[in-house]
Amino acid sequence: MNFKRRNGAIDRGSEDGEPQVNVASISTMVVLGQIEGVPVEWKIDTGARSTFITKGTYNMLVDKPVLAPMDSSYVTANGDRLECFGRALMHITFWECVFEHEVNVGGVRNNLIGEDFITTYRCNWDHDEVVM
Repeated sequence: MNFKRRNGAIDRGSEDGEPQVNVASISTMVVLGQIEGVPVEWKIDTGARSTFITKGTYNMLVDKPVLAPMDSSYVTANGDRLECFGRALMHITFWECVFEHEVNVGGVRNNLIGEDFITTYRCNWDHDEVVM
């Protein structure tokens, strides 16, 4: 995935001012990163409208952000409704690039990088190199 600085991205020492990160996949469409400083696996989910972390991942955070109520509901591909606990602005990190992004908590089995993150930060998946 190639990241270019935009909106909430924090430049961490890029010489040209345009951070670019290649995050190697550890499995099909799965990459390693961090949420609020905690290492996690992220599944890249182009079918997910928003970015989510599991309740278990949220519980691992040392300084848990206060969750705001959800202002929208989510439905899975099979029609089931997701039971989310709330949402908060959190820091997602890949290598030295930090992105401040709204994250939904709960309702999922895997931490998901959703379409909102992918489009906001103009991420690309390179199937030949298996990197995001």
